[in-house]
Amino acid sequence: MKPHIEETYSPISIHIISLCMAVTVFLITKWIFWVYWNTTVDFLVPRFGPDSNSFILNCLIIAILFGIHELIHALTYIILEKKNTVRFGVVGKHLWLMVHTDDPMRLGTYRVICLMPAVILGVFPVLLGFWFGWLNVVLTGGWMIVGSTSDILLFFRSLKYPKNAVVWNIAESVGFMVNVDTTTTTL
Repeated sequence: MKPHIEETYSPISIHIISLCMAVTVFLITKWIFWVYWNTTVDFLVPRFGPDSNSFILNCLIIAILFGIHELIHALTYIILEKKNTVRFGVVGKHLWLMVHTDDPMRLGTYRVICLMPAVILGVFPVLLGFWFGWLNVVLTGGWMIVGSTSDILLFFRSLKYPKNAVVWNIAESVGFMVNVDTTTTTL
């Protein structure tokens, strides 16, 4: 096996997979609310406040949460790697927010960094929302899971490598470079 392998996703493939995830997440949400709470869900009516259906407010909340999503990536890196070498930016014409470091890290750390925002902003709110019947929280958490598509895809792609392999984040695209020969790379 080559020591350096680049693993990336094209933006169009991420958009297609995100669309499929969105449809799946919201159909499952509709079904669970219908079965468990005996209520129908109209996804065409935006809901974030108790009686709010403001599209602008919804967009603002989602934008803020995507910023928090990237902040969670950065804080997870700083806590696990004990380094503050991250920088924030936007990925070119796709206008994706991103956090990046040029420093190498262990693949196990990279995996945790990939999943942390989806768990904190997506999975936990969805579970709480289903438990208490808070549709707004479920929908917001669902959007955060869909917004984590690239992170989730990178996590699953990384599973074919040993967790002690060394990786570098690729700033110009959605992906990472991995060195599976850990004897030649030190952190």
